[in-house]
Amino acid sequence: QIQVIKIETEDNRETRSAKDALLLWCQMKTAGYPEVNIHNFTTSWRDGLAFSALIHRHRPDIIDFSKLTKSNAAYNLQHAFNTAEQQLGLIKLLDPEDVNMENPDEKSIITYVVSFYHYFSKMKALAVEGKRIGKVLDKAIEIEKDIARYEGLVSELLDWIENTISVISNQKFANSLLGVQQQLQAFTTYCTTEKPCKFQEKGNLEVLLFTIQSKMREEKYRLYVPTDGKTISDINKVKIRSAEHHVSELRHPWLHNHDGMVHHDNFGYDLPAVEAAMKKHEAIEADISSYEERIQVVADLAQEMESEGYYDICRISAQNDNILRQWNLLKDLLRGRRGRLEQNLSLQRIFQEMVYMIDWMDEMQVTRGRQARDPGQKSGSHDRPGP
Repeated sequence: QIQVIKIETEDNRETRSAKDALLLWCQMKTAGYPEVNIHNFTTSWRDGLAFSALIHRHRPDIIDFSKLTKSNAAYNLQHAFNTAEQQLGLIKLLDPEDVNMENPDEKSIITYVVSFYHYFSKMKALAVEGKRIGKVLDKAIEIEKDIARYEGLVSELLDWIENTISVISNQKFANSLLGVQQQLQAFTTYCTTEKPCKFQEKGNLEVLLFTIQSKMREEKYRLYVPTDGKTISDINKVKIRSAEHHVSELRHPWLHNHDGMVHHDNFGYDLPAVEAAMKKHEAIEADISSYEERIQVVADLAQEMESEGYYDICRISAQNDNILRQWNLLKDLLRGRRGRLEQNLSLQRIFQEMVYMIDWMDEMQVTRGRQARDPGQKSGSHDRPGP
């Protein structure tokens, strides 16, 4: 057994003989222990401290080296031999009196020390292997935790999406302009605050999945593939679909409502009525102008869905184009109605001016008639009366 002991020194990497290698191993393991100075396999072991130091180096939990003294050789030897037998399972090859003598048998001590060497070398190998296995297990546990976290986050995000879809789909649209405005404002808040956070969560999930799969490739594990219903594509499929559908449904009544309003040219038949119609039209213009940003939300959502590769993007694009077409038509109708209103207003002002002129001429005719009947009467003002 001693022939297999080989130790390479750090300075010259010289391979030593079995006996020298064993001696060097003992010296290395007991270096720093007080009163221990191993230079042979005879007298260096007489006081029992060398055996105790070897055991303490590898198993400090089973022997208290600090309580041992050089003067108590018999106790030291007996304690070391008993500990090795009872705690390490090493056969007791020597008795204290076999070692605590003038010239101990070198071969017997070497044989016993070799049993220490093999035991502790195996223990070290097992410890190294245990650490390696521990690292593998730690990595596997870490990956499993990441997978569990990924699936939990995916489930939470999908639950949020489904809940949002349910809320949006079941929402009843208001019949009044104010109600529609409030609903649009709520949806705009959703688009600018809540939804971006959820998109960030989706990005984090993509990074986490990539990290999990990278770790598994590194460890040569079979790659984790999310089950149906927990993939990124599942999130993409439902991420915006219902929200966009809701937007289109919400926009259409509002657009149709205003479209009907701007088609009516019942401005009234006198100047006060037309002036009132102009003020009402200006209010409509202000209201419609306030929706410019909200209409843009629709276009942005459609663009976002297209970049996400949404499977039904053709339908969404058609909806978006229809909304924008109605919006542009509404603005054109609004401009045309304003032009007609301005013309009508100008015409009513001309009519009003004509009424003033007719009244003035009637008044002048009455005045001239009085003057003809009574030449002495002073004429009134010949100036045209003001309006």
